[in-house]
Amino acid sequence: LDIEILTGGKWVTNQVKSSSIFCKNKIHEILLGVDESIFKPVDNMFINNFKKKHNIDKSLKIIAFGTSKLSETRKGLRYLIDSLNILFNKGYLDANEVVLLTAGKYDGSIKFDCDHIHLGYLVNDTDLASLYQVADVFISPSIEDSGPVMVNQAVMCGTPVISFDIGVAQDL
Repeated sequence: LDIEILTGGKWVTNQVKSSSIFCKNKIHEILLGVDESIFKPVDNMFINNFKKKHNIDKSLKIIAFGTSKLSETRKGLRYLIDSLNILFNKGYLDANEVVLLTAGKYDGSIKFDCDHIHLGYLVNDTDLASLYQVADVFISPSIEDSGPVMVNQAVMCGTPVISFDIGVAQDL
């Protein structure tokens, strides 16, 4: 077919190039867009108010993770839990000094070895931006993803991101 392929970054571009069907087509890369009027850094007052609203001690470090559904295997929550447990067990991180802040659909069946606050399924960008803005780090343990756009959004909020070398993380 005489079509041009539009991808969201290098990872998908490389997938297309290795495809026997589309490898000869012209490819255009356009990173996933983020509304910079919403996804932006905030001041300490905003962070302190958020912690107060959610009863988070000011001294705790916030680790954030989000996905549409926490139990979705390809989003890698299992890797996040295993990694945190290794850090806790080896003494590199004290479970009493962090809180895991999650967003997405969650049935409560997954247990965590540190304080955990679930924000639910965030339906608007302002609430989603708050997840990143208050976090000390955003973890994206996805093992199969062309984005996730959450990486772009967290970076725009000035939040450090830890991710596998897939999807848009390769570009950022």
